[in-house]
Amino acid sequence: TVFDLPAFNGTVRLMAVVWSDSGVGQAGADVLVRDPVVVTASAPRFLAPGDESRLLLEFAHASGPAGRMGLDVTAQGVALGPVPSGLDLAEGGRAALDLPLVAPGATGTGAIRVTLTTPAGRVLTREVPLEVRATDPPVLRQSRFTLAAGQAFTVTPDVFAGFRPG
Repeated sequence: TVFDLPAFNGTVRLMAVVWSDSGVGQAGADVLVRDPVVVTASAPRFLAPGDESRLLLEFAHASGPAGRMGLDVTAQGVALGPVPSGLDLAEGGRAALDLPLVAPGATGTGAIRVTLTTPAGRVLTREVPLEVRATDPPVLRQSRFTLAAGQAFTVTPDVFAGFRPG
């Protein structure tokens, strides 16, 4: 039997209960669930516009063939530094990459997608959400204008000078 699970590395408890007209039975077992290469991504919880940080990617060979692994890392909503096209992992080996991250000047939600192709051709994908949000305190500006009868005030872009769009 095959079960679809979300991206997960760890232990799953599998339990079954059966019954018939003459009896009832149950069984349970812990099942180790992991990719052949465990990919762990450590990223900041959020960035402010213009922030610079690092993304730590760690790779641990768990099973299957070792050797050259193809690597593709793409970023949406943030700028990512240079990424090698692959890495070599020995059986049971580990590797780590420290990649520079730069947040754009605008806020929003982005993501980093890590795709690793094992020597056996299995494609492993890990997606890391990354939010860019303003950390400035709220600002209130109050202006008073005296208008004589028949005069008008027009709101022009310079009224919002010094404020971030949005």
